[in-house]
Amino acid sequence: MSKKRLLENIFSLGALQAANYALPLLLLPYLAHTLGVEKLGLLAFAISLMQLFSVLIDYGFNLSASRQAAVHRNEPTALNHLFAAVTTLRITFASAGLLLLYLLIQTIPRLQSDANLYLASYILVAGNALFPLWLFQGLERMKLASLIQIGTKFTGFIATILLVKSPDDIVLAAFLQGSTNLAAAFICLPLVPGAIGATRIVPPKLENISQQLKEGWHIFLSSAAINLYTSSNLFILGVLTNPSTAGIYHVAEKTVRAVQYLFEPINQAVYPYISKLAQDNPQAALDFNQKMLKWAGAASLLSSISLAVTAPWIVPLLFSPDFSASVEIIQAMAPLPFIIVISNIIGKQKLLAFGFSREFSRIIILGAGLNFATFPLMAHFFGALGAALANVATEAMITTFFILKSRKTNFLKH
Repeated sequence: MSKKRLLENIFSLGALQAANYALPLLLLPYLAHTLGVEKLGLLAFAISLMQLFSVLIDYGFNLSASRQAAVHRNEPTALNHLFAAVTTLRITFASAGLLLLYLLIQTIPRLQSDANLYLASYILVAGNALFPLWLFQGLERMKLASLIQIGTKFTGFIATILLVKSPDDIVLAAFLQGSTNLAAAFICLPLVPGAIGATRIVPPKLENISQQLKEGWHIFLSSAAINLYTSSNLFILGVLTNPSTAGIYHVAEKTVRAVQYLFEPINQAVYPYISKLAQDNPQAALDFNQKMLKWAGAASLLSSISLAVTAPWIVPLLFSPDFSASVEIIQAMAPLPFIIVISNIIGKQKLLAFGFSREFSRIIILGAGLNFATFPLMAHFFGALGAALANVATEAMITTFFILKSRKTNFLKH
């Protein structure tokens, strides 16, 4: 792939990330004022539960299948079988997740009291299952897919402002936020045959499904560990405290993540590029990785410092006085953009791109174990601030182990 295509995909993914995170961040003050602290916390709790289900349906395909699509981008038959197998698995996992959600609602009183909210929120999982972002990302043809997603997310943004007018509209707010990816999926799926150079999608074969389960297993373990501790933190905090505390934490986390995700388009676009380069010219891949570490590291460090300094002005400007406690939470989490950028460059774009998926997985699982050991205790005794500090400590430990493993590895002999 040419560097021109790489830059085009970075731009497309950047626009998509703006829709994914800037629009919700712009919407957050409106929802905070309209729903109030408690209802916003309940909505955030429901969405965090849906993100846990999304971990199941993804199975690491955003990395494992995306890498395969990048490697086989000029082989229509291989891409056809890949798409059929991965999509079948994602739909199967989403169906199983819906059944599990129904059983949880029937057995847990806290969920049963807001059953409509959780069922409406599950549309987010369905949209994630059907939208083939992993394929377009692997093929590095993100322009049209990004435009479609941006269009549906902007429509959902406008619909939420027009239709959500009181705390009683919390179920509608959940449905509108989750429906955008499903709408994008219905638009994008007919484009898949043309994107892979096929006249039609072949039926899935059992051996291909089995192969994808094996290919994605180690990445699934690491991705599940990452997503479980990042997505479950708000869920755990909501269980251990109350919706108001969850709402305070949600506002802070969303603000920090918005800064962090400014760098995600580069991470997503570079990963298939450097995965291919690692096969064709390992030394060039290592040189490229060092440049990324230098420039993205410096930019993310500046972003983290700026976030900590401006937090006392950001919160009063965007949110009501009820959310003033979010300021110290933002400042506690401000190192995350810098830490996670370094983690992605060393972990995903180096260890994973060179095929060290087993080692990558072990480090992530170790970090998830630390999170699950410390987060509940910190959240219980110190509330939202303790939760924030536990989150930062986990990410810092994972990044440290990535660096140590990278220094001990001879990538040219792998």
